[in-house]
Amino acid sequence: MLQHSLEGEAQLQLGVARHQRSPQRCDHRSGHYTRSLDTPGGCVDDLRVPRSRNGTHQPQVFDRYERRVAQADETILGIVLAGASTRRVGPVLEVLTGHVVSASTVSRVAKALDEHVRAYHQRPLQDRYRYLIVDGIRLRGLEGNALQLVTTDGAPGLIAALDMAYPRLRRQCC
Repeated sequence: MLQHSLEGEAQLQLGVARHQRSPQRCDHRSGHYTRSLDTPGGCVDDLRVPRSRNGTHQPQVFDRYERRVAQADETILGIVLAGASTRRVGPVLEVLTGHVVSASTVSRVAKALDEHVRAYHQRPLQDRYRYLIVDGIRLRGLEGNALQLVTTDGAPGLIAALDMAYPRLRRQCC
């Protein structure tokens, strides 16, 4: 279906079907190149992308150097948001689509979430929390007036910071 779509696009952009002549022709076919494309349904190998002599034909299904359709990136983001680490996304995708992506690819795709994460971390918090569980992440906007207990992982730097910020607060180690 994808191959048929690429051929139809080429016909529309060039103004004629394959092996046809017409005065309305705006360019000529110049063979094809082969590539693979990751989709949410799996990897499409040996996709024949039509070329034009003057380079006017440009597929609309994907960008020139794109190796994944946007929906494949959304699948990667969904797996990351479900809690999988960057290294685990590849094996999960392999089960779903039969194609593995590298951890660095996952990191590049996940950069789209950075602004959302930054906004989440900088959102105002109501100062009504009674218990605080800390694991080395700094949350902005929390004064801790209602805190009664802090649970930490025992990291000496974190304990020293808590002693300085909340000197009279009860603390327990997880």
